[in-house]
Amino acid sequence: VVSLEHFGFPKPVQAWYYNNNTLSALGEYTPDELRTGHWKFFYDNHTLSAEGNYSDKGKKIGTWKYFHNDGTLKSVEDYSTGEVTVYYPDGVKREHFYLKEDAIDGEVELFYPCGALKEKLVFQNDKRQGKGRSYYATGEVETIYEYTDNELNGEFQSFFVNGNPRIVASYKNGRLSGDYRSFHANKNKDSEGRYMNGVPVGLWTHYYSNGNVSRKGNYNEASQPVGEWVYYDEAGLLTEKRTFDH
Repeated sequence: VVSLEHFGFPKPVQAWYYNNNTLSALGEYTPDELRTGHWKFFYDNHTLSAEGNYSDKGKKIGTWKYFHNDGTLKSVEDYSTGEVTVYYPDGVKREHFYLKEDAIDGEVELFYPCGALKEKLVFQNDKRQGKGRSYYATGEVETIYEYTDNELNGEFQSFFVNGNPRIVASYKNGRLSGDYRSFHANKNKDSEGRYMNGVPVGLWTHYYSNGNVSRKGNYNEASQPVGEWVYYDEAGLLTEKRTFDH
């Protein structure tokens, strides 16, 4: 039993130790051997790992704080609301979300080490659901997407940092499906074609950044080039024809 005011306990509490005799935990048990009241837990290097309160039924209640083994704040969790905030070692917010019955539920926000918003998405019962967005560290939108049960579904868009479109595509059950277009940073087309079950099929055309075609041809359903493919230089002059047979 210890009574040390700098640990924040107004009266003596029980203490537990690691095999190397460093302090492991401070707190009290009920007669039914359930943790109750205020508790503190420690790493074997003496630094605080977690602290918070238990109900008389041994359940975590209120606000708990968790720490890295160097003593810096790792996360704060409010067990009454399910709100969780996770931090980088330097104290900058890293993640913010809500738990419902130990599953992530609701809006999730992710942040860059500089503090800027990195991604905003939605979880339902621990699965990614619905629309979300990711951002560059400078604040511009990087991607717009939609999830169903942890898999990308529906329209997908990505952008260059200047706001110009980079990719316009669609997903089905986590795989690229349907028309696909990509662009150079100057808005000119980079490629266009079609995906099926995550692989390119049918006619595909690729472009130089000046807008001229660089090559085009067809893929079979195994995503193998078939038939005649034609190749051009940046000036638009034909340089090669190649025939594939699979």
